[in-house]
Amino acid sequence: MIAWIFIVLLVFYLVRKFFQQRAYENTILKHGCSPPPQYQHKDPILGIDLFLSTVRSISAGNSFIHSQSLFGKYGKTFETNSFGKRVLLTMDSENIHAILVTLQRKFLVEELRIRATENFLGRGVFNTDGPSWEHSRALLRPIFARAQISNLGHLEARVDALIGLIPRDGSTVDLLPLLKRLFLDTSTEFIFGESVNTLVPGTSSFDAQNFLGAFDTALKGIGIRIVLGRLAFLQGIDTHWKKACQVVHSFIDRNIDVAIQRRNRNSQDSTKRSFVLLDELVKETQDRLYLRSQLLNIFLPARDSTAIGIANVFFLIARHPLVWDKLRAEVLNNDAPVNFETLKSMKYVRHVVNESLRLIAPSGRNLRLATEDCILPHGGGADGSQPIFVQKGTEVMFVFRSMHYDEDLWGEDADDFRPERWERSDSIPQHGYVPFSAGGRVCPAQQMVLTECAYILVRLVREFEKIENRDPEESFIEQHKLQMESRNGVKVAFTVAT
Repeated sequence: MIAWIFIVLLVFYLVRKFFQQRAYENTILKHGCSPPPQYQHKDPILGIDLFLSTVRSISAGNSFIHSQSLFGKYGKTFETNSFGKRVLLTMDSENIHAILVTLQRKFLVEELRIRATENFLGRGVFNTDGPSWEHSRALLRPIFARAQISNLGHLEARVDALIGLIPRDGSTVDLLPLLKRLFLDTSTEFIFGESVNTLVPGTSSFDAQNFLGAFDTALKGIGIRIVLGRLAFLQGIDTHWKKACQVVHSFIDRNIDVAIQRRNRNSQDSTKRSFVLLDELVKETQDRLYLRSQLLNIFLPARDSTAIGIANVFFLIARHPLVWDKLRAEVLNNDAPVNFETLKSMKYVRHVVNESLRLIAPSGRNLRLATEDCILPHGGGADGSQPIFVQKGTEVMFVFRSMHYDEDLWGEDADDFRPERWERSDSIPQHGYVPFSAGGRVCPAQQMVLTECAYILVRLVREFEKIENRDPEESFIEQHKLQMESRNGVKVAFTVAT
Protein backbone atom coordinates (compact mmCIF):
# COMPACT_ATOMS: atom_id res chain seq x y z
CA MET A 1 0.00 0.00 0.00
CA ILE A 2 2.76 2.45 0.96
CA ALA A 3 4.61 1.61 -2.26
CA TRP A 4 1.52 2.44 -4.34
CA ILE A 5 1.07 5.77 -2.53
CA PHE A 6 4.72 6.59 -3.24
CA ILE A 7 4.31 5.70 -6.94
CA VAL A 8 1.16 7.84 -7.25
CA LEU A 9 2.88 10.80 -5.59
CA LEU A 10 5.93 10.39 -7.81
CA VAL A 11 3.79 10.27 -10.96
CA PHE A 12 1.87 13.36 -9.80
CA TYR A 13 5.18 15.17 -9.15
CA LEU A 14 6.61 14.24 -12.56
CA VAL A 15 3.44 15.25 -14.42
CA ARG A 16 3.38 18.57 -12.57
CA LYS A 17 7.04 19.19 -13.36
CA PHE A 18 6.39 18.33 -17.02
CA PHE A 19 3.66 20.95 -17.41
CA GLN A 20 5.68 23.51 -15.44
CA GLN A 21 8.61 22.93 -17.78
CA ARG A 22 6.39 23.30 -20.85
CA ALA A 23 4.99 26.58 -19.52
CA TYR A 24 8.53 27.76 -18.73
CA GLU A 25 9.73 26.93 -22.26
CA ASN A 26 6.78 28.80 -23.79
CA THR A 27 7.61 31.84 -21.66
CA ILE A 28 11.23 31.70 -22.83
CA LEU A 29 10.13 31.74 -26.46
CA LYS A 30 7.67 34.58 -25.83
CA HIS A 31 10.51 36.76 -24.52
CA GLY A 32 12.82 35.92 -27.44
CA CYS A 33 15.26 34.04 -25.22
CA SER A 34 17.02 30.69 -25.48
CA PRO A 35 17.34 28.14 -22.67
CA PRO A 36 20.72 27.72 -20.96
CA PRO A 37 22.53 24.36 -20.95
CA GLN A 38 21.23 21.89 -18.36
CA TYR A 39 23.45 20.08 -15.87
CA GLN A 40 23.09 16.35 -16.50
CA HIS A 41 21.91 15.11 -13.12
CA LYS A 42 22.09 11.47 -12.11
CA ASP A 43 19.22 12.37 -9.79
CA PRO A 44 16.93 14.55 -11.95
CA ILE A 45 14.26 14.86 -9.24
CA LEU A 46 16.17 16.46 -6.37
CA GLY A 47 19.63 16.96 -7.85
CA ILE A 48 21.30 15.42 -4.81
CA ASP A 49 24.22 14.17 -6.92
CA LEU A 50 25.47 17.71 -7.61
CA PHE A 51 24.91 18.72 -3.99
CA LEU A 52 27.03 15.80 -2.79
CA SER A 53 29.83 16.42 -5.28
CA THR A 54 29.89 20.09 -4.24
CA VAL A 55 30.10 19.17 -0.56
CA ARG A 56 32.95 16.74 -1.32
CA SER A 57 34.87 19.45 -3.20
CA ILE A 58 34.46 21.88 -0.31
CA SER A 59 35.66 19.22 2.13
CA ALA A 60 38.69 18.51 -0.07
CA GLY A 61 39.51 22.22 -0.39
CA ASN A 62 39.10 22.35 -4.18
CA SER A 63 35.59 23.70 -4.76
CA PHE A 64 36.97 26.30 -7.18
CA ILE A 65 38.48 23.57 -9.36
CA HIS A 66 35.13 21.79 -9.20
CA SER A 67 33.33 24.95 -10.39
CA GLN A 68 35.88 25.45 -13.16
CA SER A 69 35.32 21.92 -14.42
CA LEU A 70 31.55 22.48 -14.57
CA PHE A 71 31.90 25.74 -16.48
CA GLY A 72 34.38 24.05 -18.80
CA LYS A 73 31.82 21.36 -19.58
CA TYR A 74 28.56 23.33 -19.72
CA GLY A 75 29.64 26.86 -20.59
CA LYS A 76 29.78 30.12 -18.65
CA THR A 77 26.11 29.88 -17.63
CA PHE A 78 24.09 26.74 -16.99
CA GLU A 79 21.08 25.53 -15.04
CA THR A 80 20.93 22.96 -12.25
CA ASN A 81 18.37 21.36 -9.99
CA SER A 82 18.79 21.93 -6.24
CA PHE A 83 16.31 19.89 -4.21
CA GLY A 84 13.68 20.33 -6.92
CA LYS A 85 14.31 24.05 -7.40
CA ARG A 86 15.85 25.73 -10.45
CA VAL A 87 19.29 27.25 -9.79
CA LEU A 88 21.36 29.17 -12.34
CA LEU A 89 25.18 29.20 -12.16
CA THR A 90 27.13 31.84 -14.07
CA MET A 91 30.64 33.22 -14.46
CA ASP A 92 29.67 35.45 -17.39
CA SER A 93 30.84 39.03 -16.77
CA GLU A 94 27.82 40.70 -18.37
CA ASN A 95 25.40 38.52 -16.43
CA ILE A 96 27.21 39.28 -13.18
CA HIS A 97 27.17 43.01 -13.97
CA ALA A 98 23.42 42.82 -14.62
CA ILE A 99 22.79 40.99 -11.33
CA LEU A 100 24.89 43.43 -9.29
CA VAL A 101 24.20 46.72 -11.08
CA THR A 102 21.61 47.10 -13.83
CA LEU A 103 19.07 44.62 -12.40
CA GLN A 104 20.15 44.75 -8.76
CA ARG A 105 16.65 45.53 -7.44
CA LYS A 106 15.42 42.26 -8.91
CA PHE A 107 18.16 40.13 -7.31
CA LEU A 108 18.04 40.19 -3.51
CA VAL A 109 19.84 38.39 -0.68
CA GLU A 110 17.71 38.42 2.46
CA GLU A 111 15.65 35.27 1.91
CA LEU A 112 18.81 33.27 1.14
CA ARG A 113 21.15 34.70 3.78
CA ILE A 114 18.89 35.12 6.78
CA ARG A 115 18.29 31.39 7.31
CA ALA A 116 22.04 30.74 7.32
CA THR A 117 23.30 33.73 9.29
CA GLU A 118 20.62 35.24 11.54
CA ASN A 119 21.33 32.91 14.48
CA PHE A 120 24.84 34.35 14.68
CA LEU A 121 24.83 37.75 12.97
CA GLY A 122 21.28 38.89 13.66
CA ARG A 123 19.87 41.27 11.03
CA GLY A 124 22.09 43.91 9.48
CA VAL A 125 23.79 45.22 6.37
CA PHE A 126 25.13 41.79 5.34
CA ASN A 127 21.91 39.78 5.31
CA THR A 128 18.92 42.09 4.76
CA ASP A 129 17.26 44.04 1.95
CA GLY A 130 14.91 46.99 1.77
CA PRO A 131 14.50 49.57 4.57
CA SER A 132 16.42 47.43 7.09
CA TRP A 133 19.44 47.26 4.78
CA GLU A 134 19.19 50.94 3.83
CA HIS A 135 19.15 51.95 7.50
CA SER A 136 22.15 49.73 8.34
CA ARG A 137 24.02 50.98 5.29
CA ALA A 138 23.47 54.59 6.35
CA LEU A 139 25.11 53.81 9.70
CA LEU A 140 28.31 52.77 7.90
CA ARG A 141 28.83 55.97 5.94
CA PRO A 142 30.72 57.94 8.61
CA ILE A 143 32.91 54.94 9.39
CA PHE A 144 34.66 54.83 6.07
CA ALA A 145 34.91 58.53 5.38
CA ARG A 146 38.18 59.56 3.79
CA ALA A 147 39.41 61.11 7.03
CA GLN A 148 39.33 57.67 8.62
CA ILE A 149 40.94 56.01 5.59
CA SER A 150 43.75 58.57 5.51
CA ASN A 151 44.60 58.11 9.18
CA LEU A 152 46.97 55.15 9.38
CA GLY A 153 48.15 55.96 12.88
CA HIS A 154 45.95 53.23 14.36
CA LEU A 155 47.87 50.67 12.29
CA GLU A 156 51.43 51.79 12.94
CA ALA A 157 51.86 50.47 16.49
CA ARG A 158 50.01 47.25 15.63
CA VAL A 159 52.24 46.54 12.65
CA ASP A 160 55.28 47.30 14.79
CA ALA A 161 54.06 44.58 17.16
CA LEU A 162 53.43 42.21 14.25
CA ILE A 163 56.96 42.70 12.91
CA GLY A 164 58.31 42.05 16.39
CA LEU A 165 56.66 38.60 16.36
CA ILE A 166 58.22 37.55 13.03
CA PRO A 167 61.36 35.40 13.54
CA ARG A 168 64.54 37.09 12.36
CA ASP A 169 66.58 33.88 12.19
CA GLY A 170 64.94 32.52 9.03
CA SER A 171 62.62 30.11 10.82
CA THR A 172 59.06 29.49 9.63
CA VAL A 173 56.15 31.71 10.68
CA ASP A 174 52.45 31.44 9.80
CA LEU A 175 51.29 34.96 8.95
CA LEU A 176 47.57 34.17 8.81
CA PRO A 177 46.89 33.86 12.57
CA LEU A 178 49.16 36.85 13.28
CA LEU A 179 47.22 38.99 10.80
CA LYS A 180 43.93 37.86 12.32
CA ARG A 181 45.18 38.98 15.72
CA LEU A 182 46.34 42.30 14.26
CA PHE A 183 42.90 43.05 12.82
CA LEU A 184 41.22 41.85 15.98
CA ASP A 185 43.25 44.50 17.80
CA THR A 186 42.53 47.31 15.32
CA SER A 187 38.85 46.49 14.82
CA THR A 188 38.09 46.23 18.55
CA GLU A 189 39.71 49.63 19.08
CA PHE A 190 37.77 51.21 16.23
CA ILE A 191 34.43 49.55 16.99
CA PHE A 192 34.44 49.38 20.80
CA GLY A 193 36.90 52.12 21.72
CA GLU A 194 39.38 49.79 23.41
CA SER A 195 41.70 47.25 21.80
CA VAL A 196 42.11 43.73 23.17
CA ASN A 197 45.87 44.05 22.41
CA THR A 198 46.48 40.42 21.50
CA LEU A 199 49.73 41.15 19.64
CA VAL A 200 51.48 42.65 22.64
CA PRO A 201 52.13 39.98 25.30
CA GLY A 202 51.22 40.90 28.87
CA THR A 203 49.10 43.94 27.99
CA SER A 204 45.71 42.22 28.05
CA SER A 205 43.89 39.59 30.08
CA PHE A 206 41.73 38.84 27.05
CA ASP A 207 41.75 35.17 25.99
CA ALA A 208 42.47 35.77 22.31
CA GLN A 209 42.96 32.10 21.42
CA ASN A 210 39.57 31.13 22.84
CA PHE A 211 37.78 34.06 21.17
CA LEU A 212 39.41 33.62 17.76
CA GLY A 213 38.73 29.88 17.89
CA ALA A 214 35.08 30.53 18.72
CA PHE A 215 34.80 33.19 16.00
CA ASP A 216 36.28 30.83 13.38
CA THR A 217 33.99 27.99 14.51
CA ALA A 218 30.96 30.28 14.23
CA LEU A 219 31.96 31.36 10.71
CA LYS A 220 32.68 27.79 9.65
CA GLY A 221 29.19 26.83 10.83
CA ILE A 222 27.65 29.62 8.77
CA GLY A 223 29.59 28.40 5.74
CA ILE A 224 28.07 24.95 6.25
CA ARG A 225 24.60 26.46 6.65
CA ILE A 226 24.98 28.33 3.36
CA VAL A 227 25.93 25.10 1.57
CA LEU A 228 22.99 23.29 3.17
CA GLY A 229 20.60 25.96 1.86
CA ARG A 230 17.04 25.05 2.84
CA LEU A 231 18.45 22.32 5.11
CA ALA A 232 20.39 24.89 7.18
CA PHE A 233 18.33 24.02 10.25
CA LEU A 234 20.30 20.76 10.49
CA GLN A 235 23.34 22.79 11.59
CA GLY A 236 21.34 23.77 14.66
CA ILE A 237 22.00 20.37 16.25
CA ASP A 238 25.74 21.19 16.49
CA THR A 239 26.11 22.16 20.17
CA HIS A 240 29.80 23.05 19.65
CA TRP A 241 28.74 25.66 17.10
CA LYS A 242 26.09 27.06 19.44
CA LYS A 243 28.64 27.44 22.24
CA ALA A 244 31.04 29.22 19.88
CA CYS A 245 28.30 31.69 18.91
CA GLN A 246 27.61 32.30 22.60
CA VAL A 247 31.28 33.12 23.27
CA VAL A 248 31.27 35.77 20.54
CA HIS A 249 27.87 37.16 21.60
CA SER A 250 29.01 37.43 25.23
CA PHE A 251 32.07 39.45 24.18
CA ILE A 252 29.95 41.84 22.09
CA ASP A 253 27.29 42.15 24.81
CA ARG A 254 29.84 43.06 27.48
CA ASN A 255 31.15 45.89 25.31
CA ILE A 256 27.61 47.09 24.64
CA ASP A 257 26.87 47.22 28.38
CA VAL A 258 30.02 49.25 28.99
CA ALA A 259 29.13 51.69 26.18
CA ILE A 260 25.56 52.17 27.46
CA GLN A 261 26.83 52.81 30.99
CA ARG A 262 29.38 55.27 29.63
CA ARG A 263 26.68 57.03 27.60
CA ASN A 264 24.30 57.32 30.55
CA ARG A 265 27.07 58.42 32.91
CA ASN A 266 28.60 60.98 30.58
CA SER A 267 25.56 62.25 28.66
CA GLN A 268 26.35 65.75 29.86
CA ASP A 269 30.10 65.39 29.35
CA SER A 270 31.35 67.43 26.39
CA THR A 271 34.81 65.78 26.40
CA LYS A 272 35.69 64.75 22.87
CA ARG A 273 36.71 61.16 22.18
CA SER A 274 38.09 59.71 19.00
CA PHE A 275 35.47 58.19 16.70
CA VAL A 276 34.12 54.96 18.23
CA LEU A 277 31.45 53.14 16.27
CA LEU A 278 29.64 51.70 19.27
CA ASP A 279 29.40 55.12 20.95
CA GLU A 280 27.78 56.50 17.79
CA LEU A 281 25.26 53.64 17.68
CA VAL A 282 24.37 54.01 21.36
CA LYS A 283 23.38 57.63 20.67
CA GLU A 284 20.66 56.25 18.39
CA THR A 285 19.37 53.32 20.45
CA GLN A 286 20.07 51.22 23.52
CA ASP A 287 18.35 48.11 22.14
CA ARG A 288 21.05 45.55 22.94
CA LEU A 289 20.00 42.94 20.37
CA TYR A 290 19.87 45.58 17.60
CA LEU A 291 23.28 46.90 18.63
CA ARG A 292 24.81 43.42 18.67
CA SER A 293 23.46 42.69 15.18
CA GLN A 294 24.83 45.91 13.71
CA LEU A 295 28.22 45.39 15.34
CA LEU A 296 28.59 41.80 14.18
CA ASN A 297 27.64 42.70 10.61
CA ILE A 298 30.52 45.23 10.68
CA PHE A 299 32.95 43.34 12.93
CA LEU A 300 32.95 40.38 10.52
CA PRO A 301 34.50 42.17 7.50
CA ALA A 302 36.59 44.49 9.70
CA ARG A 303 38.31 41.57 11.42
CA ASP A 304 38.20 38.65 9.03
CA SER A 305 38.06 39.79 5.42
CA THR A 306 40.98 42.23 5.61
CA ALA A 307 43.21 39.76 7.46
CA ILE A 308 42.51 37.05 4.88
CA GLY A 309 42.96 39.49 1.99
CA ILE A 310 46.45 40.64 3.03
CA ALA A 311 47.43 37.07 4.02
CA ASN A 312 46.62 35.97 0.47
CA VAL A 313 48.93 38.69 -0.89
CA PHE A 314 51.83 37.14 1.03
CA PHE A 315 50.72 33.64 0.03
CA LEU A 316 51.23 34.58 -3.63
CA ILE A 317 54.32 36.75 -3.24
CA ALA A 318 56.15 33.98 -1.35
CA ARG A 319 55.77 31.84 -4.47
CA HIS A 320 56.98 34.64 -6.78
CA PRO A 321 60.30 36.01 -5.45
CA LEU A 322 60.80 38.27 -8.48
CA VAL A 323 57.61 40.13 -7.53
CA TRP A 324 59.04 40.68 -4.04
CA ASP A 325 62.27 42.05 -5.54
CA LYS A 326 60.37 44.46 -7.77
CA LEU A 327 58.22 45.55 -4.85
CA ARG A 328 61.28 46.18 -2.72
CA ALA A 329 62.91 48.27 -5.43
CA GLU A 330 59.85 50.52 -5.63
CA VAL A 331 59.39 50.78 -1.86
CA LEU A 332 63.03 51.56 -1.10
CA ASN A 333 63.01 54.23 -3.79
CA ASN A 334 60.63 56.22 -1.59
CA ASP A 335 61.91 56.84 1.94
CA ALA A 336 59.06 59.16 2.95
CA PRO A 337 56.86 58.22 5.95
CA VAL A 338 54.25 55.64 5.00
CA ASN A 339 50.99 57.56 4.78
CA PHE A 340 47.97 57.65 2.51
CA GLU A 341 49.64 59.87 -0.10
CA THR A 342 52.86 57.81 -0.12
CA LEU A 343 50.88 54.64 -0.74
CA LYS A 344 49.00 56.26 -3.61
CA SER A 345 52.32 56.97 -5.33
CA MET A 346 53.48 53.31 -5.18
CA LYS A 347 51.86 51.91 -8.30
CA TYR A 348 53.42 48.45 -8.24
CA VAL A 349 52.25 47.93 -4.64
CA ARG A 350 48.68 48.62 -5.79
CA HIS A 351 49.11 46.30 -8.77
CA VAL A 352 50.26 43.46 -6.52
CA VAL A 353 47.28 43.87 -4.19
CA ASN A 354 44.84 44.07 -7.11
CA GLU A 355 46.29 40.98 -8.76
CA SER A 356 46.12 39.04 -5.51
CA LEU A 357 42.46 39.95 -5.04
CA ARG A 358 41.80 38.87 -8.61
CA LEU A 359 43.22 35.39 -8.04
CA ILE A 360 42.31 34.74 -4.38
CA ALA A 361 39.68 37.10 -3.02
CA PRO A 362 38.36 36.25 0.48
CA SER A 363 35.05 35.45 -1.19
CA GLY A 364 34.76 33.88 -4.61
CA ARG A 365 31.05 33.37 -5.18
CA ASN A 366 27.73 34.84 -4.18
CA LEU A 367 24.05 34.00 -4.34
CA ARG A 368 20.99 36.04 -5.24
CA LEU A 369 17.27 35.30 -5.50
CA ALA A 370 15.34 36.62 -8.50
CA THR A 371 12.33 38.39 -6.99
CA GLU A 372 10.86 39.27 -10.41
CA ASP A 373 10.93 37.76 -13.87
CA CYS A 374 13.85 39.23 -15.81
CA ILE A 375 16.30 38.62 -18.66
CA LEU A 376 20.06 38.18 -18.40
CA PRO A 377 22.11 39.07 -21.50
CA HIS A 378 24.04 35.80 -22.03
CA GLY A 379 23.93 32.07 -21.51
CA GLY A 380 21.33 30.79 -23.97
CA GLY A 381 21.73 28.93 -27.23
CA ALA A 382 24.43 26.57 -28.41
CA ASP A 383 27.23 29.14 -28.01
CA GLY A 384 25.87 30.85 -24.88
CA SER A 385 25.49 34.19 -26.65
CA GLN A 386 21.69 34.43 -26.49
CA PRO A 387 19.76 36.12 -23.64
CA ILE A 388 18.18 33.88 -21.02
CA PHE A 389 14.92 34.26 -19.17
CA VAL A 390 15.18 34.12 -15.36
CA GLN A 391 11.92 33.24 -13.68
CA LYS A 392 10.87 34.76 -10.37
CA GLY A 393 12.04 32.51 -7.53
CA THR A 394 15.17 31.29 -9.34
CA GLU A 395 18.35 31.22 -7.28
CA VAL A 396 21.37 32.55 -9.17
CA MET A 397 24.90 31.75 -8.03
CA PHE A 398 27.56 33.89 -9.68
CA VAL A 399 31.13 32.65 -9.33
CA PHE A 400 33.22 35.78 -9.81
CA ARG A 401 36.43 33.96 -8.96
CA SER A 402 35.92 31.90 -12.13
CA MET A 403 35.25 35.14 -14.01
CA HIS A 404 38.58 36.46 -12.69
CA TYR A 405 40.27 33.50 -14.43
CA ASP A 406 38.34 33.84 -17.69
CA GLU A 407 40.84 33.80 -20.58
CA ASP A 408 38.33 35.63 -22.80
CA LEU A 409 38.63 38.58 -20.40
CA TRP A 410 42.19 38.33 -19.05
CA GLY A 411 44.11 36.61 -21.83
CA GLU A 412 45.89 33.28 -22.06
CA ASP A 413 47.88 33.98 -18.88
CA ALA A 414 44.72 34.48 -16.79
CA ASP A 415 45.87 31.75 -14.37
CA ASP A 416 49.20 33.49 -13.73
CA PHE A 417 50.04 35.88 -10.91
CA ARG A 418 51.26 38.80 -13.00
CA PRO A 419 50.84 42.23 -11.36
CA GLU A 420 52.25 43.90 -14.49
CA ARG A 421 48.90 43.36 -16.26
CA TRP A 422 47.54 46.28 -14.19
CA GLU A 423 50.00 48.72 -15.76
CA ARG A 424 47.69 49.08 -18.76
CA SER A 425 44.13 50.11 -17.96
CA ASP A 426 42.92 48.82 -21.33
CA SER A 427 43.94 45.28 -20.33
CA ILE A 428 41.48 45.27 -17.42
CA PRO A 429 37.98 44.18 -18.51
CA GLN A 430 35.30 46.73 -17.77
CA HIS A 431 33.01 44.41 -15.79
CA GLY A 432 35.43 41.57 -15.15
CA TYR A 433 36.83 42.44 -11.72
CA VAL A 434 34.55 42.57 -8.67
CA PRO A 435 36.38 41.34 -5.52
CA PHE A 436 34.40 43.92 -3.51
CA SER A 437 31.13 43.32 -5.39
CA ALA A 438 29.52 46.19 -7.33
CA GLY A 439 26.39 48.30 -7.50
CA GLY A 440 24.42 49.24 -4.41
CA ARG A 441 25.93 46.46 -2.30
CA VAL A 442 29.56 47.26 -3.12
CA CYS A 443 31.74 46.88 -0.03
CA PRO A 444 31.78 50.27 1.75
CA ALA A 445 35.20 49.45 3.22
CA GLN A 446 36.82 48.85 -0.17
CA GLN A 447 39.21 51.80 -0.05
CA MET A 448 40.09 51.16 3.58
CA VAL A 449 40.91 47.49 2.88
CA LEU A 450 43.11 48.39 -0.09
CA THR A 451 44.93 51.05 1.93
CA GLU A 452 45.53 48.76 4.91
CA CYS A 453 46.76 45.93 2.68
CA ALA A 454 49.18 48.28 0.94
CA TYR A 455 50.39 49.72 4.26
CA ILE A 456 51.20 46.33 5.79
CA LEU A 457 52.86 45.16 2.59
CA VAL A 458 55.09 48.24 2.40
CA ARG A 459 56.09 48.00 6.05
CA LEU A 460 57.19 44.36 5.73
CA VAL A 461 58.95 44.97 2.42
CA ARG A 462 60.96 47.75 4.06
CA GLU A 463 61.82 45.52 7.01
CA PHE A 464 62.84 42.30 5.24
CA GLU A 465 65.05 41.64 2.24
CA LYS A 466 63.58 38.31 1.16
CA ILE A 467 60.51 36.14 1.65
CA GLU A 468 60.52 32.35 1.20
CA ASN A 469 57.63 29.93 0.90
CA ARG A 470 57.67 27.23 3.59
CA ASP A 471 54.33 25.61 2.76
CA PRO A 472 54.77 22.07 1.40
CA GLU A 473 51.61 22.63 -0.67
CA GLU A 474 52.32 24.78 -3.69
CA SER A 475 48.67 25.39 -4.55
CA PHE A 476 45.97 27.16 -2.55
CA ILE A 477 43.91 24.68 -0.50
CA GLU A 478 40.60 26.24 0.45
CA GLN A 479 39.19 26.47 3.95
CA HIS A 480 35.58 27.60 3.78
CA LYS A 481 34.02 29.57 6.58
CA LEU A 482 31.90 32.56 5.69
CA GLN A 483 34.94 33.61 3.67
CA MET A 484 37.59 31.45 2.06
CA GLU A 485 41.13 31.30 3.43
CA SER A 486 44.17 29.07 3.04
CA ARG A 487 43.68 25.80 4.91
CA ASN A 488 47.44 25.55 5.43
CA GLY A 489 47.79 29.16 6.57
CA VAL A 490 50.55 31.33 5.08
CA LYS A 491 53.80 29.66 6.15
CA VAL A 492 56.83 31.73 5.13
CA ALA A 493 60.30 32.74 6.29
CA PHE A 494 61.89 36.18 6.08
CA THR A 495 65.48 37.34 5.61
CA VAL A 496 66.34 40.50 7.55
CA ALA A 497 67.42 43.45 5.46
CA THR A 498 71.11 44.30 5.89
